[in-house]
Amino acid sequence: MAINRRQFIKNSAAGAAVASFASVVPIFGAEPDKKIRFAQIGCSGRGKAHYGMWRSNEFVAACDTNRKVIGMFNEKNMPKLKKYTNYYEMYENEMDNIDAVIVATPDQHHFAAAMMALDAGKAVYCEKPLAWSITECLELAKMAKKKKLVTQMGNQGNAQQGWRDCYNIIHSDVIGKVREVKTWTNRPIWPQGNNKPEGEGLPIPEHLDWESWIGPSPMRAFHGELDFDWRGYYDFGCGALGDMSCHTMNAMFQIMKPDYNCTIEPILVEGRTNDQFPTKEIIKWAFDKSGDCPGFDCYWYDGNLKPEKPEEMGEAELPRTGSMFMGEKGILITASDYNSSPKVYVGGQLIQPEVDQLVPESKGNIHNQFIDAIQGKMEWNETCSNFGYAGKMTAIINMGPVAEKVDKKIRFSARKMRFKDKEARALMGRKPREGWKKAYKI
Repeated sequence: MAINRRQFIKNSAAGAAVASFASVVPIFGAEPDKKIRFAQIGCSGRGKAHYGMWRSNEFVAACDTNRKVIGMFNEKNMPKLKKYTNYYEMYENEMDNIDAVIVATPDQHHFAAAMMALDAGKAVYCEKPLAWSITECLELAKMAKKKKLVTQMGNQGNAQQGWRDCYNIIHSDVIGKVREVKTWTNRPIWPQGNNKPEGEGLPIPEHLDWESWIGPSPMRAFHGELDFDWRGYYDFGCGALGDMSCHTMNAMFQIMKPDYNCTIEPILVEGRTNDQFPTKEIIKWAFDKSGDCPGFDCYWYDGNLKPEKPEEMGEAELPRTGSMFMGEKGILITASDYNSSPKVYVGGQLIQPEVDQLVPESKGNIHNQFIDAIQGKMEWNETCSNFGYAGKMTAIINMGPVAEKVDKKIRFSARKMRFKDKEARALMGRKPREGWKKAYKI
């Protein structure tokens, strides 16, 4: 896996020369410092993490299905702010007034909210996972590339140093050829493994637009506000795997460059129901050797499951969440969701390898990159988690729940861009509910 450092520097210099002459077409043309007109969909929870982007620009429209959340924006300070509970309506009225959209909704809305904005030529920042299904991820990536639009998915660690340190160590051949990568998390920290509530449900609160909250998913009775718990439902979220692997598996995708050709196998699944993701699981991807990918096995653990601790670690313990790269000469272990604090064990000893910086440092944080690209200070596809990168990563991640549902090993083909298994193919996407089909016809 080691690369030729001289060739890397040569290629990097050539790439920089090409980039310096490439045409950059910012939204504002010759006015890179003009304020960006933002609309935000989903304004509570994770939505609050993105307020900084529009606070230094212009906040045109806000959309949230909870009228209490929309009401918290002060009309005195934002007299021109338009408020909505349905983004189809918001787009119909405000699209011409918007330059960029922030999507921070439950997962079932990511595709429709982002696709409609891309189709209208708007820049899009979308929370992770990029979309609810494999097909949705692929379509978003395709549209962003077709229109050469600025995009960014919110896996913050991709703009940080953690995975870069790991890359430098592994591609300097410190631990040898990597044969396995194992990643684990303490999630879910919300309910999973429960059956669908029975009965007609409760009265829908006046402050909640339940029709718009459900969106393209199948309608169900209201049994209480789901808040953070929606992540555990098949209809709305992507479970612990979809929620956290865009963070914790990011180093694996950056370093190992896996392609679509792979098999996916549910090694262990406990507590799964027809309505909710399992309480714990182990999923395995076996990636073929292709392109820059050397061919390797990847394991995912959730529900507080962890891989077996390597003997090389001695009395040290595996972190609560992290990744482990197992090479022919040694092991690299990261801690935290963002692949930070890598520890390297070679010959049974903890070592401090000195390596060169083989990949450039990040150009600002994940929000700054999005703003800079919109203003033409970066290329449209130079953001670290643009939809080309994020779409492929999330599509591969979303293969895990498909294998989990069919409960057997399945294979995905990069040539046909589909599963070989008919049952698995049927789960690559879904038909949206009546009234929410517009975005799926683009």
